[in-house]
Formats: sequence, structure tokens, C-alpha cells
Amino acid sequence: MCEPLATGVTSVLAAGIKLGDSVAVIGVGHIGLMVLAAARAAGASPLIALDKNPVRLEAAKQMGADFTFGELNMESVNAVVDITQAGPDVAFVCVSSEAPGILEQAFELVRRKGRVMIVGIAAPAALPTGKWLTKEVRIEGVVHLGEAMHPALKLLEHKRVNMEPVISTVLPLEETEKGFHFLHNQERIAVLLQP
Repeated sequence: MCEPLATGVTSVLAAGIKLGDSVAVIGVGHIGLMVLAAARAAGASPLIALDKNPVRLEAAKQMGADFTFGELNMESVNAVVDITQAGPDVAFVCVSSEAPGILEQAFELVRRKGRVMIVGIAAPAALPTGKWLTKEVRIEGVVHLGEAMHPALKLLEHKRVNMEPVISTVLPLEETEKGFHFLHNQERIAVLLQP
């Protein structure tokens, strides 16, 4: 799980997260949870997680999310804007399935002159140029290239990140098919196979 954590660290470093920055993570699968963990380690607060899957939201709470929302819609956008008093400083988009309108919602969510970091997005998405220009939002894509592996290892070594909520199931290698079933049905976040 060090590589996904390194992706989270890379994302947080690219966003320039500072102590006290408010952060929303849209999509808290294993990568989104690692972004959340890295933002927490960097001192971001409050941390807000948004995902349709209740298993993932529970893991986000265990990883340090201050607030969780089950849907990214106008009601949750308004709640996040209220919590952060203008919208989060940074919204990380970490979705691995088709999510129509996800960028538009992220731009609606983030504060004026905030940042939208695209860590994962599965389908082509229209860029909401009107919101981008009027809110003066910075948008950036993030790919983990390996530089953050050492800081990620340090976070794990010093127990700054609790991986238990992410690795929810450990199975013997013979039960690989069962592990894929759990993941396909989104019943687990990550499955560890042991030889």
C-alpha cells in the first residue's frame, strides 16, 4: 500500500497544502483515502470526504475525515461551503468510475481561487469554463512518478497513517477469486492476498 500512499503524498505536495487548509476528497476508494491521509499528515483541516459507498465513508471517518457526505449534489455542496465558510481550499477528484458532471460539481464546491486536483477520473469530463474563469480556480492533474515513495515510507514507519481501514480483508492466495468479488461489488476497499 506504499505506492497508493505515495500517490496521496504526491497529490498533496502538488496542491501545496498548508497547515489549516480545508480539503474535500471526492471519491474515497484506496487512492482517495491515501490523499485524505496525506492531507491529514500535512495538517489540513477540516477534511471532508464525499462518496456514494457507505463502506468507503466509514473508512474515511476512521482515516480522519471530519465530515462525510454520501452524494456530491447541491445539498452537500452547500453544506461543505457552510462548513468551510466559502468552500474548501482544495478539492481532490479521485473517482475511478464514470461520474457525469464531476468536474462541474468540484468547481462548484471549491472556494474562489481554490484548487481542483484531478488524481483520478475514469471518463472524459467537460471542463466547466464559466466557473473556472469566474472563480479563478487552479486545476491540475496529478500522476505519481515515484518521488514521493520515501516520504510515504516515512509516514508508515512513524505510524502517521493507519492502514487498517483501507486493508479491510486479508485472504489466502487460494481465495483470489473471492477477493476480486469483494472489490467488484465494492464491498471492500482493498484486499491483501497472502501466499
